[in-house]
Amino acid sequence: MSYRNILVLSLIGITLLGCGSSVPPAAGVWEVELTTPQGAQQVSLTIVADGSGTLAGGPLGGQTINGISFDGNNVSFDISVAAQGQSLTLSFNGVVDGDSIEGEIDTPLGVSLSFSGSRQ
Repeated sequence: MSYRNILVLSLIGITLLGCGSSVPPAAGVWEVELTTPQGAQQVSLTIVADGSGTLAGGPLGGQTINGISFDGNNVSFDISVAAQGQSLTLSFNGVVDGDSIEGEIDTPLGVSLSFSGSRQ
């Protein structure tokens, strides 16, 4: 095999390695504070690179999350919660900056809540 062929194959290999899937910045375990009308609530948020996760603690109890979306440093997902006999969908939209996350929670009641936290 010629030197040129080896060089070309090496460059192709390096390029393909760089194309591998990377872990989204939001993946990990987060200690998060939800700012609600009832005051600050502490929860643990686990986000997995495959788009699944959990939200545990605080007023939301334990929630399984599916369908987490990643777009660069942005992350979004919905959870359903029971409130006064009704099922409500809360939409989380956050931005990761290193080991910090913050964002808003949209509710069907027109109230927008906020959250912030740090990676554990």
